[in-house]
Amino acid sequence: MERIDFIAYIEIVKDLLPTFLTSLLVGIIGAYLGSLFTKKWTIKTQKSFFLTELKINKLQELAVDMSDLNREIASILGRMVTLEKGKMTLDEFRIKQEQHQENYGEIYRRILVNLVYFEKEFKEKVKEIHETDFQDISNMVYDRYHEEKEEMRYFPKEVTTFKNIESKILNCNLKCLSIIDDLNDKIKNELEELKG
Repeated sequence: MERIDFIAYIEIVKDLLPTFLTSLLVGIIGAYLGSLFTKKWTIKTQKSFFLTELKINKLQELAVDMSDLNREIASILGRMVTLEKGKMTLDEFRIKQEQHQENYGEIYRRILVNLVYFEKEFKEKVKEIHETDFQDISNMVYDRYHEEKEEMRYFPKEVTTFKNIESKILNCNLKCLSIIDDLNDKIKNELEELKG
């Protein structure tokens, strides 16, 4: 009897062995493929997170630099008011304006470095502020407080009034604030996508 049970047992094992081996093989292959997909998904997710984090950091740097640039442009008006009220000499004003030019240039260079990461929209707006608004403001201030020879001036005297320069500065400040608001909105959107 024992021999019959053993033979029956072998017959059962012989019938189950292919199923067992197939299940084992499918399980191993499934686990291997699953680990490959998980690894690939994890690397893709990490890359995506890193790129988003880099973009947010660059947006924040650009927003801070735009704020510094805006403050530097607004400081021109403060110096003009101080000079017009007689609380600063023309020589002191000129020295501070030279320092202002250096500060502005340093901030603008930082902005240019970070603009590489962004769409054309921000580049065009910053370029307009620098090449049009700031250049006009600088030339108007120079004409009003530095250049005495009419033929050497960038603008006629009637254009370089305090009110005209003030208006140009305030308009430029509003453009800077608009860019800062756009940057902050973009940062908010990027953070929302991360939560996603």
